[in-house]
Amino acid sequence: GHDDYALFLKQTEERLHEALQNPTRFQLIDTREDRSDIPTYLVLQSGKYISKYRGALFLKNPNDLAVYYQLFSHVQPKTVLEVGTFTGASAMWYHDAAKSLNYDCHIYSVDIDSALLSEEIKLMKPDTVHFIIGDAGKPDKVFPASLLESLPHPWLVVEDSHDKIADIVTYLNEFMRVGDYLVVEDTCPHMPIRSDQDHATTWGPQKLESFKNILRSPVGQNFKIDSFYTDLYGYNCTNHWHGFLRKCS
Repeated sequence: GHDDYALFLKQTEERLHEALQNPTRFQLIDTREDRSDIPTYLVLQSGKYISKYRGALFLKNPNDLAVYYQLFSHVQPKTVLEVGTFTGASAMWYHDAAKSLNYDCHIYSVDIDSALLSEEIKLMKPDTVHFIIGDAGKPDKVFPASLLESLPHPWLVVEDSHDKIADIVTYLNEFMRVGDYLVVEDTCPHMPIRSDQDHATTWGPQKLESFKNILRSPVGQNFKIDSFYTDLYGYNCTNHWHGFLRKCS
């Protein structure tokens, strides 16, 4: 009856509060294990490679989208800096997530080549979504200081380029504030190299190890892994192992 659901709702809110206040929530990389509760065969499924959003290929799996939406709900980033545009579908999804929560968010998405940017996305994008063409390996050129200093916080920085991560994080760290978030995507070593490889050659541990080394560096010490998001649906139940980071200093 109604009373049962009211009690369930109250208990659920209490559990959420406890999870958000958990003293072990923010973690260092060397306290975590390189494993996931997701069986490898699920990570290697090809479904995400043929999924679309707003008419454009999306390359996001349902677990990652659910985690991202919780982050938008709790953090409500006012600015998203995305490195790696692809079709532009993810930039539109960030915009729509914020809109569904009734707040404004500006998205700045950079890629070295606009050839893959969807025509549908270009036609429908609002003024708050900005596509930048440039080399993210030169972050001061694509995200000049004058721009970054004008952008409202909190920020969500999404690294999805898989190249020169240390340069990007080192530069943006200087402009980020405590409470901003950084997501380094696709650190799971079991992902296939090509979209048609369900159980074939995987990326391997290269990006994961590179990412872990960044977190051990002086710049990386400014960030801690937010286990509320990485482990929300089970330990590292995301393609972004250890990849949801809060700037803590």
